[in-house]
Amino acid sequence: MKIKISAIAIISLAVLLVACSKDSYNTKPTLKILSVSSDYISFDGEVVISVQMTDKQGDFPGGVYTCKAVRQNEKPLEMGLPDYPVVTDSLIPDANGGGFNFDRDYPKAVFDRRFTYSDLHRSGQENDTLKIYFTLCDRRGNQSDTVYTKIIVVEKS
Repeated sequence: MKIKISAIAIISLAVLLVACSKDSYNTKPTLKILSVSSDYISFDGEVVISVQMTDKQGDFPGGVYTCKAVRQNEKPLEMGLPDYPVVTDSLIPDANGGGFNFDRDYPKAVFDRRFTYSDLHRSGQENDTLKIYFTLCDRRGNQSDTVYTKIIVVEKS
Protein backbone atom coordinates (compact mmCIF):
# COMPACT_ATOMS: atom_id res chain seq x y z
CA MET A 1 0.00 0.00 0.00
CA LYS A 2 2.83 2.41 0.90
CA ILE A 3 4.53 1.67 -2.43
CA LYS A 4 1.33 2.50 -4.36
CA ILE A 5 0.92 5.82 -2.50
CA SER A 6 4.59 6.72 -3.02
CA ALA A 7 4.41 5.85 -6.72
CA ILE A 8 1.23 7.91 -7.14
CA ALA A 9 2.82 10.83 -5.25
CA ILE A 10 5.97 10.72 -7.39
CA ILE A 11 4.01 10.52 -10.64
CA SER A 12 1.71 13.37 -9.52
CA LEU A 13 4.70 15.51 -8.58
CA ALA A 14 6.38 14.84 -11.95
CA VAL A 15 3.20 15.76 -13.84
CA LEU A 16 2.84 18.96 -11.78
CA LEU A 17 6.45 20.00 -12.45
CA VAL A 18 6.14 19.39 -16.20
CA ALA A 19 2.78 21.19 -16.41
CA CYS A 20 4.09 24.25 -14.54
CA SER A 21 7.32 24.66 -16.47
CA LYS A 22 7.82 28.06 -18.06
CA ASP A 23 8.58 28.56 -21.71
CA SER A 24 11.40 30.84 -22.86
CA TYR A 25 9.26 34.00 -23.15
CA ASN A 26 8.02 36.29 -20.40
CA THR A 27 4.68 38.08 -20.38
CA LYS A 28 6.48 41.38 -20.24
CA PRO A 29 8.26 42.35 -23.44
CA THR A 30 12.02 42.03 -23.70
CA LEU A 31 14.52 43.98 -25.76
CA LYS A 32 17.90 42.96 -27.08
CA ILE A 33 20.36 45.13 -28.98
CA LEU A 34 21.38 43.10 -32.01
CA SER A 35 23.88 45.51 -33.55
CA VAL A 36 25.32 49.01 -33.44
CA SER A 37 26.70 50.14 -36.81
CA SER A 38 29.53 52.22 -35.33
CA ASP A 39 30.94 53.22 -31.97
CA TYR A 40 32.51 56.42 -33.39
CA ILE A 41 30.58 59.11 -35.25
CA SER A 42 32.39 61.85 -37.14
CA PHE A 43 30.88 64.94 -38.74
CA ASP A 44 28.09 63.94 -41.18
CA GLY A 45 28.20 60.38 -39.82
CA GLU A 46 25.45 58.32 -38.25
CA VAL A 47 24.82 55.26 -36.13
CA VAL A 48 22.10 52.66 -36.72
CA ILE A 49 21.03 50.51 -33.79
CA SER A 50 19.08 47.29 -34.46
CA VAL A 51 16.84 46.25 -31.58
CA GLN A 52 14.93 42.99 -31.27
CA MET A 53 11.61 42.99 -29.39
CA THR A 54 10.12 39.78 -27.99
CA ASP A 55 6.70 39.54 -26.38
CA LYS A 56 4.93 36.30 -25.46
CA GLN A 57 1.55 37.85 -26.16
CA GLY A 58 2.77 39.39 -29.42
CA ASP A 59 1.08 42.68 -28.59
CA PHE A 60 3.92 45.15 -29.14
CA PRO A 61 2.34 46.41 -32.39
CA GLY A 62 0.38 49.39 -31.10
CA GLY A 63 2.78 49.88 -28.20
CA VAL A 64 5.57 52.44 -27.92
CA TYR A 65 9.32 52.36 -27.51
CA THR A 66 11.34 55.04 -25.83
CA CYS A 67 15.00 55.85 -26.36
CA LYS A 68 17.33 58.41 -24.85
CA ALA A 69 20.99 59.17 -25.27
CA VAL A 70 22.73 59.66 -21.92
CA ARG A 71 26.02 61.52 -21.79
CA GLN A 72 28.85 59.70 -20.05
CA ASN A 73 31.39 62.55 -20.01
CA GLU A 74 32.71 63.63 -16.61
CA LYS A 75 32.49 67.32 -17.53
CA PRO A 76 28.94 68.72 -17.73
CA LEU A 77 27.73 70.38 -20.92
CA GLU A 78 28.55 74.05 -21.35
CA MET A 79 25.87 76.47 -20.11
CA GLY A 80 22.93 76.80 -22.46
CA LEU A 81 23.46 73.54 -24.36
CA PRO A 82 20.41 71.28 -24.32
CA ASP A 83 20.43 67.76 -22.93
CA TYR A 84 19.36 64.87 -25.17
CA PRO A 85 15.59 64.60 -25.57
CA VAL A 86 13.59 61.50 -24.73
CA VAL A 87 12.30 60.07 -28.02
CA THR A 88 9.06 58.07 -27.95
CA ASP A 89 7.74 56.42 -31.09
CA SER A 90 4.77 54.15 -31.78
CA LEU A 91 5.19 50.60 -33.02
CA ILE A 92 2.60 50.69 -35.75
CA PRO A 93 3.90 49.37 -39.07
CA ASP A 94 2.49 50.60 -42.33
CA ALA A 95 1.17 48.19 -44.97
CA ASN A 96 4.73 47.52 -46.16
CA GLY A 97 6.12 46.69 -42.72
CA GLY A 98 7.11 50.25 -41.80
CA GLY A 99 10.69 49.39 -40.89
CA PHE A 100 9.56 46.67 -38.48
CA ASN A 101 10.32 43.08 -39.37
CA PHE A 102 7.44 41.19 -37.74
CA ASP A 103 7.84 37.41 -37.66
CA ARG A 104 4.42 35.74 -37.87
CA ASP A 105 5.63 32.43 -36.39
CA TYR A 106 7.18 33.93 -33.27
CA PRO A 107 6.25 36.94 -31.16
CA LYS A 108 9.34 38.87 -32.26
CA ALA A 109 10.13 41.97 -34.27
CA VAL A 110 13.25 43.92 -35.17
CA PHE A 111 13.51 47.64 -35.71
CA ASP A 112 16.37 49.95 -36.65
CA ARG A 113 16.79 53.34 -34.97
CA ARG A 114 18.99 55.81 -36.84
CA PHE A 115 20.83 58.70 -35.13
CA THR A 116 22.71 61.33 -37.12
CA TYR A 117 25.71 63.35 -36.01
CA SER A 118 23.46 66.36 -35.39
CA ASP A 119 21.13 64.23 -33.22
CA LEU A 120 23.98 63.25 -30.89
CA HIS A 121 26.56 66.06 -31.06
CA ARG A 122 26.41 68.48 -28.10
CA SER A 123 29.80 69.70 -26.89
CA GLY A 124 32.17 71.86 -28.91
CA GLN A 125 34.88 71.45 -26.25
CA GLU A 126 35.36 67.68 -26.24
CA ASN A 127 34.11 64.48 -27.85
CA ASP A 128 30.70 63.45 -26.58
CA THR A 129 30.64 59.96 -25.08
CA LEU A 130 27.23 58.44 -24.56
CA LYS A 131 25.07 55.36 -24.26
CA ILE A 132 21.64 55.07 -25.83
CA TYR A 133 18.93 53.51 -23.68
CA PHE A 134 15.78 51.75 -24.96
CA THR A 135 12.57 50.58 -23.27
CA LEU A 136 9.32 49.19 -24.67
CA CYS A 137 5.73 49.35 -23.46
CA ASP A 138 3.33 47.01 -25.29
CA ARG A 139 -0.27 47.95 -26.00
CA ARG A 140 -1.43 46.27 -22.77
CA GLY A 141 0.91 48.45 -20.72
CA ASN A 142 3.56 45.79 -19.93
CA GLN A 143 6.96 47.48 -19.60
CA SER A 144 10.25 45.90 -20.69
CA ASP A 145 13.54 46.20 -18.88
CA THR A 146 15.90 48.90 -20.12
CA VAL A 147 18.71 47.95 -22.50
CA TYR A 148 21.54 50.19 -23.65
CA THR A 149 24.40 50.34 -26.10
CA LYS A 150 28.08 50.28 -25.36
CA ILE A 151 29.82 53.66 -25.31
CA ILE A 152 29.43 55.64 -28.52
CA VAL A 153 31.84 58.53 -29.18
CA VAL A 154 30.69 61.58 -31.14
CA GLU A 155 33.53 63.69 -32.52
CA LYS A 156 33.67 67.31 -31.35
CA SER A 157 33.13 69.93 -34.02
